[in-house]
Amino acid sequence: MTSTAPHPIAHERLECPSTHLKHRRQPSSCALDVSKHSAYVKPSMSPRSAKRIGSNGSHASNYTQTIASLLAILGVMGDQLTTRIGLTIPGLYESNSITSTLMEFGLWLPLDILILIMIIGTPIILKQFNLKNRFISLFYPLILGTCRLITTVCNLLLISTFTLAI
Repeated sequence: MTSTAPHPIAHERLECPSTHLKHRRQPSSCALDVSKHSAYVKPSMSPRSAKRIGSNGSHASNYTQTIASLLAILGVMGDQLTTRIGLTIPGLYESNSITSTLMEFGLWLPLDILILIMIIGTPIILKQFNLKNRFISLFYPLILGTCRLITTVCNLLLISTFTLAI
């Protein structure tokens, strides 16, 4: 039979002088992996019971959030630029009636900026509350960015077709 009692030194606290973080001393059956600002305790018995010591968010979700935000920004910028360039070419016009109405009143760019701030800001705000399924909110900037990048490519194809035809 194996004993489930904790290791005698498992609860001693050590203070890390360089980062001012307190870590628990781990039994020999555990591996302590110290990255930049946080430590992961990976028990050799059960990977599911691994606990994170340190910062609140994971590095993977920060990376995904950055990619999603950049995709949304690039998509909106590309659509705005290619639409404005395309409208200077004779024979091209905005086929989306909502966008053309917003452009008439000068509201298309401010509305795009407002939508971009809300879509990028939502995951950042939700991250502060440590909600369980907050990663789902990253789909919104991914979807927005992907759709706007597709529109950018379509606009570029229209611009190249009309400039070659003239």
